[in-house]
Amino acid sequence: MSITNLTEKRMFFLILLLITLSVFMDRGHQTGINKTLGWFWDASNWIYWFSYFNWIVLIGYGFLALRRYKSNKYFSGMHLVLILSSFLIYELFYFSVNWIVIINTCMIIIFIINFIISVLAKRMY
Repeated sequence: MSITNLTEKRMFFLILLLITLSVFMDRGHQTGINKTLGWFWDASNWIYWFSYFNWIVLIGYGFLALRRYKSNKYFSGMHLVLILSSFLIYELFYFSVNWIVIINTCMIIIFIINFIISVLAKRMY
């Protein structure tokens, strides 16, 4: 099975694998209520909303898999690279908000373009 075949036909399973990997590799970064003040909510919590986008992406690629549509191999490859780089920046370099926001915004745009192209092209496998 080649990389082209994986990115065109099996993106749902690749995204599911990456989400599962990120859940198990999570180091539990410090977020939550500040115990000293008792009311302050950590400002880094908004970054977790980007992780919910991965579930939307999973549902989107699941829709394409159910309809048996091929996704664009270039956009799918870029999407996988961006997901891996976002995961590595967050987990290995602990926390770089600017890079995570930039990468996740690019992921959103690339997913939307890939989804629209796949649905309009209706290339079935």
